[in-house]
Amino acid sequence: QPKARRVIASVPAFASFAVAIEMPLLTREETEKSIGFQAQRFIPMPASEVTFEWEKVGEYESAEGRKYQRVLLVAVPNELVATYRELFHAAGLSLVALEVEHVALARAVSSQSGRHTILIDIGAQSTAIAVTEGTTVRAVATADYGAVALTQALAHALEATRSVTSGEQIAVAADDGVGYERVIASIDLAMGAGFRTVS
Repeated sequence: QPKARRVIASVPAFASFAVAIEMPLLTREETEKSIGFQAQRFIPMPASEVTFEWEKVGEYESAEGRKYQRVLLVAVPNELVATYRELFHAAGLSLVALEVEHVALARAVSSQSGRHTILIDIGAQSTAIAVTEGTTVRAVATADYGAVALTQALAHALEATRSVTSGEQIAVAADDGVGYERVIASIDLAMGAGFRTVS
């Protein structure tokens, strides 16, 4: 049985807010003072109802010579934070920090080489997308489209019943003589419908 009692937990993308913003290059202290205003602009909840954190992920100079910085702003509803804290307390554990899954995934699977990588995490109800440079998250997006919708689209294309929710069942259906070209075309159509609005 693990002896550790301190926990860092991951928050699902659909339950949090993450946005990469651009703002004038400031000192860390000046950015800290400005980030509350930025949160009100980009987070669709009152600042008093969320816990937010930020991280500088890059800087650049415009064609006019002005210097800017890119900041990853992450916010989690206070109600969810309280739920997590109570959950771990009931289990005899101490919640040290919460981390949005974009960041946790980037650190877990990206390398220190500095290469750019696109991470796509397809969950049951939604999909989290992150662009990373090494282990640093540069941009994030979330689509309200996940494995359940994709499976249903495939099931329909394979003339299976609407009750099919298992990838294994679909694989069996494909082995039973359904053309793979049709399967790939269905995936392409389903993915296009799900991610059309993701920028």
